[in-house]
Amino acid sequence: MELVTEGMLAVYQKLLGLTFREIPKAATWHPDVKLYEVSDAASGESIAHFYMDLFPREGKYKHAAAFTLIQGRRLPDGTYQKPVSAMVANFNKPTKDKPSLIKHGEHEEVETYFHEFGHIMHQTLTKAKYGRFSGSNTARDFVEAPSQMLENWVWDPAVLDSLSGHYKDRNKKLPKELLEKMIAAKNMNVGLKSLRQMLFASVDQSYHTQGDIEDTTAVYRALQNKIARIPMSPGVHPEASFGHLMGYDSGYYGYMWSLVFAEDMFSRFKQEGVLNPAIGRRYRELILESGSARDEAQLLREFLGREPNEDAFLKSIGLGAKKS
Repeated sequence: MELVTEGMLAVYQKLLGLTFREIPKAATWHPDVKLYEVSDAASGESIAHFYMDLFPREGKYKHAAAFTLIQGRRLPDGTYQKPVSAMVANFNKPTKDKPSLIKHGEHEEVETYFHEFGHIMHQTLTKAKYGRFSGSNTARDFVEAPSQMLENWVWDPAVLDSLSGHYKDRNKKLPKELLEKMIAAKNMNVGLKSLRQMLFASVDQSYHTQGDIEDTTAVYRALQNKIARIPMSPGVHPEASFGHLMGYDSGYYGYMWSLVFAEDMFSRFKQEGVLNPAIGRRYRELILESGSARDEAQLLREFLGREPNEDAFLKSIGLGAKKS
């Protein structure tokens, strides 16, 4: 976990033109929590702060997330209120005898780590004038795009090599053959996963757009049979564990929707270099700093230099680009 953290922070610093500095003996809500200052690498200007709360404990939030603590905004005296956010996770805590080992695969801990820290960058690099439009206060169906885009770095061979290392000897990297197999297996079951997301989005839309629903389970069953093509087991009520029904308000479709935009944005990095600081700086200034102060669709068009499309997304899941 420590090696992945170092590697991840190094990637974000190089890519986005930043410097992260851990603040020693900072006041935090638990001894495990660390506080970092974010500065612009070129000017040295202090931009923001973020906390890293990475280990489980009694009463703590059980999943991984990024929380805005102080929103960036322009103050009446003309100064800018520096944003503060917190990255929360529940990695295994290392001991004297046992290291913290985290998994790499899709939807596993390393990818989740990059994803949530992508939210941290969105929240802390903002320059929006008003708090309502700063950071990740964007349209619901765009808010995941910047963090989903940054998941791609954990699948780049060079980055993946930098994140790997035996816990007893960091110089012992994952063998090339194993790295290639991990990357080749990335899209295993991608069809089932994509249909599952489409099922959730359809259930969410159906619940929020129909009138009175007498049997929510019957609606779920009908959609699962139609979309996922896997019959639902009798006597179960899967909608009871679908937490995103509350708060997203028919917006769960945004996960798949924004993933298309995320892969489209990443296509620029694939073409011009995944650690290309010039493209990273453009991404930082246009996408991350803007928040929703400007229309998100227009920001996409400016970053891509064209209209967004689904070609990169289809390629990312192993399909050819859609023919016109």
